[in-house]
Amino acid sequence: MIRRVTSRYVKGLLQASVGSDCVEPVEKILKDFDRIFRENREIPDIIFHPTVPRGNKKRLLRGLLGESAPELLKHFFDYVVDKKRERILSLLYEEYKTAAGQLKGIVSAKVRSAKELSKQQAKSILRLLEQKLDKKVELECEIDEKLIGGLQVFLGSYIIDGSVKGRLDKLHKKLLESTG
Repeated sequence: MIRRVTSRYVKGLLQASVGSDCVEPVEKILKDFDRIFRENREIPDIIFHPTVPRGNKKRLLRGLLGESAPELLKHFFDYVVDKKRERILSLLYEEYKTAAGQLKGIVSAKVRSAKELSKQQAKSILRLLEQKLDKKVELECEIDEKLIGGLQVFLGSYIIDGSVKGRLDKLHKKLLESTG
């Protein structure tokens, strides 16, 4: 539910950013905001707390955005607080980055592997995804040793699971179904 609400707010913010020609600056400031928001646990506690006055929340958020933030973004954050939708702030950067990327024809992909991929392997995966999707791809690689081997590729809501763990899970499910 929160992701759907965030998506609607991001759509409006992105349209306004395009109209004001500040898509890139907004994305950069949201990235910095997201980092601070995640690193300091006290900030979400204050922002999400229902008894903290809205004016205090707005001042805190404007302080975190900084003086250089476009007025559009400051007003957007005020609007979010006024509508009591502070929870979307935890997903705002991720959703904005995805939407802005789509606008530019860029697709974000995440590759999860059991061990670190070499630069050559990452480049090969990147080229293959760009070729298949016919779009520019931003690739993020992460390690998850629980996969045992193989890869998982995440493209938006699509998941391509070529991991050993994924295959074992499917086999386990089939065995349970056949004995049940």
